[in-house]
Amino acid sequence: TILDEEHGTEIESIQTGIYDLTVTDYEGCQGQVTIDLGVMEEDCFEIPSGFTPNGDGFNDTWVVAGAQYLVDANVQVYNRWGQKVFYSQKNNEYWDGTYNNKPLPIADYYYIIEPINGKVITGRVTIKR
Repeated sequence: TILDEEHGTEIESIQTGIYDLTVTDYEGCQGQVTIDLGVMEEDCFEIPSGFTPNGDGFNDTWVVAGAQYLVDANVQVYNRWGQKVFYSQKNNEYWDGTYNNKPLPIADYYYIIEPINGKVITGRVTIKR
């Protein structure tokens, strides 16, 4: 997440890569900066806190990525009643916000990610449409 606290501007779920940015201050002065958003450490991972499976081609799936040790992790997602709504063995599928081929409602869902090596990761993911 990139955050400009003074102006409330926030950019989330940025993919790794090299970005050339033009920054403009209050007086209109501009400067150029290049940022390399690569994974710096082996234990860094990317687990989005939400996604928007609305078919617009942007952020339509929930993708667990980043650290090498998550490549073969088992990924499970549950609704608030504890019903498993998604499972990916060896992290080889991405969740599209459906269960039994039907779109799930806007809500928070809870995940358990079990890497082959490393500690279990738990958290919350939100479907927004």
